[in-house]
Amino acid sequence: DLTGTVDGDRLLFHVGEFAFDLHVAGDEIKGEMKAGSQTMEVSLKRAESLKNRVAPTAFEVASIKPNVSGSRSSSTHSAPGGEIIMENMPLKQVVMMAYDLRDFSYSGPDWMEGARFDIVAKPPSPVNRDEMKVLIRSLLAERFKLVIRRETKVLPVYELMVAKGGLKIKEVPPGPSSMNSNTNSGKSTLTAPKMTMASLADWLSGRLDRPVVDKTETSGAFDVKLEWSRDDSPSADPDAGPSIFTALQEQLGLRLVAGQKAPVEVVVVDHVEKAPTEN
Repeated sequence: DLTGTVDGDRLLFHVGEFAFDLHVAGDEIKGEMKAGSQTMEVSLKRAESLKNRVAPTAFEVASIKPNVSGSRSSSTHSAPGGEIIMENMPLKQVVMMAYDLRDFSYSGPDWMEGARFDIVAKPPSPVNRDEMKVLIRSLLAERFKLVIRRETKVLPVYELMVAKGGLKIKEVPPGPSSMNSNTNSGKSTLTAPKMTMASLADWLSGRLDRPVVDKTETSGAFDVKLEWSRDDSPSADPDAGPSIFTALQEQLGLRLVAGQKAPVEVVVVDHVEKAPTEN
């Protein structure tokens, strides 16, 4: 789902798990894209003409080097000219980025989580987000000999339902929406004006260990404000604040019900090389 707002020369919008904060200046749009703890710089320029444009299918040049620093942090950002730079990225995350996957929709060898690489790749011409994913897929196939297949599996899901006592948020007129999700000093927040329950279920799917299916039977839009501070594991500190499960019920009047299963499309890695071909 695409939701967003326009405030003068500022564009705030959300696509799936990606949040964009952009500024328009003449023929350029600059800002950042956030996905979880990762931030990518965005820089766009108006093209002279898109009428006869053919989207590229492979990077013009790409460098891939193993990262053996031992660091657990990673980053992805773009440079002027559309070059994408990934630092200390697990191969698993590169595949998940290329195919828009979440943990529950990915199946591959365990070693891909620990195999980290520095990747610098330049497209032959500026590309949008969907075109960039095509280029990364091509890079993975060429340099890592990646072969994937798609299959449908019946997996456990959470059902998002209205809690006993009803919703604690009021319906608002539908319209352009935006989403801002942050984590700071252990406290996480979600602010999303005019959010639908279907969009909330999709957002929750990206943060929990299984898909979330909207079973609220509610089609309207709502101003959602959610705050939570800990996970729902037995070892979590009870004084740290509510888990996201508790926060949903106490703050929004919603509950997540486990125990059901549903068909989910999964991308399976059939083959991938541990070392890429030479640059």
